[in-house]
Amino acid sequence: MKKWILHAILLIGCFYQSPAQDVMLQGWYWDYPKTGQGKWWVDTIAQQARTLSAAGFNSIWLPPMSMAGNAGFSNGYDIYDLYNLGGTYGANTAFGNRIRIDKMMDSLALYNLTPIADMIYNHRANGKLEVNGAVEGWIENYNLAKHNNGESCYPSDRFKCFLPIGGSTGLGAGIYYLKIHSASGSVDYFNKPYTVYVYTKKKGWANLPDLQETANNGGGDCAQPNDNISLGRNMKATIDAGGCGTDEFELNITTDDFLSPADTLFISITNDDGNYSDHFIYGIWHTGTNSDVQSQVRYQTYTNFTATPSGRGDMNYLNFKPNGNPTCLCGDWDAMLFYNDLDQYYQATIDTFHVWTKWMMEDVGVEGLRLDAVKNFTPEFTGNLLDYLHDNGNDPKIIVGESYDYDAATLKSRLDAVYSYMDEDTKNAMYYSLFDFNLQASLRDACDAFGYDARNVFSNGMHNSQQINRKNIITFVNNHDFREEPQSADNDPILGYAFILTNPLAGIPACIGQINITPTIRATPTTSIN
Repeated sequence: MKKWILHAILLIGCFYQSPAQDVMLQGWYWDYPKTGQGKWWVDTIAQQARTLSAAGFNSIWLPPMSMAGNAGFSNGYDIYDLYNLGGTYGANTAFGNRIRIDKMMDSLALYNLTPIADMIYNHRANGKLEVNGAVEGWIENYNLAKHNNGESCYPSDRFKCFLPIGGSTGLGAGIYYLKIHSASGSVDYFNKPYTVYVYTKKKGWANLPDLQETANNGGGDCAQPNDNISLGRNMKATIDAGGCGTDEFELNITTDDFLSPADTLFISITNDDGNYSDHFIYGIWHTGTNSDVQSQVRYQTYTNFTATPSGRGDMNYLNFKPNGNPTCLCGDWDAMLFYNDLDQYYQATIDTFHVWTKWMMEDVGVEGLRLDAVKNFTPEFTGNLLDYLHDNGNDPKIIVGESYDYDAATLKSRLDAVYSYMDEDTKNAMYYSLFDFNLQASLRDACDAFGYDARNVFSNGMHNSQQINRKNIITFVNNHDFREEPQSADNDPILGYAFILTNPLAGIPACIGQINITPTIRATPTTSIN
């Protein structure tokens, strides 16, 4: 994909922008230089504030600023520590740290640029492990009726099973027969691959080649042989499509394999490549006690956020789905699409995000909000959040949600749904908007699709097709996600920017570009518009 750096966008702005027009800059791109690479993008924004303001931009969308799971190398969407903006508690974020962010905010304020924070309310990542009885119940009680009713299995890469051994547990050396099958027996899960990996505190990764299951390895429950596995070594398997439907794995534990005072047998049964199935450990026969010890197996999830470096924004498994509240783990709101999916109906989740957003505005100084993945949580949460901010004296100048839908009528319904939960005084104090994916698709095709009728750009979009107020729309051509075919506009995207910058009734235009502060980034395009 051809990368058009900021100079090209500035050129368009200088030629076409009217003095009173609002124009947003997405002040970062997917592979922007990060602190993990020895770069400080926060300083780049601060240093270029005067240039951006002079070019006509009056707001700038910043990357997620809170500490992410991958710290200095992350784009920030694997959000971890809400109140940690870097530096204060040790590591820097990929964007920078709190001291430099404060200086950037001063620079943006000096040149009347509205800072827009990228806020993530849908999920959270990189929590510590904790026992999660709700997830255990979901996995072990999943059945064919639930599957056929549309409920989804819990993703196998987001939990770990464990069995206490040693000490007073009564469990120790001996053979453990691990019995695994599909909870529902649905044909939808047949032949899906998964990996069994078992280890203890004493004995971990053995650095040996993966094992491969054999056919008809159902073990004693199926009057078949089984497969031997060992600690610290992967066993590759698939959900059986016939026979008794069970995979049995024989694990021989000796006294040299665990800490006798107290240890843990950790078991992961993770699907390969996110191709999830509903398999679980339905039995563990232990020869040392001559009994099935499956009832002693517990489940852990990475949902413990009670000891983050900032010491604020605490959450635990009750903040995440499933937690006992009604859910299907399916559809736009409930599907486990990203990391650990938050329950926006749970009051502690609501309160935590309300206070965090208020802090971002009052303490950090952001004046606008970009809400990530708004189609993936209830509009009631968004409407109530805006009410809370208004009632506490915080009225964002710009609020834009990312609802990844190409249909203009669907975008309108999502916009209307949020407004239905906003109080009248909140509606009078601010505008809630959405990115216009419908218009973006038309602009992309006008740029790239041979034979496309470019006149469609004048009838498509949230304003032209749904008569939505321009202040409720953010128009765009490309963004950090739309950087490759087929989503991005690649052939003369500058024409798309010319359209959104010269059609203010279509919405508030948002541009993305790379800020060229050294000659080593990329040469400036010579293309201009006459």
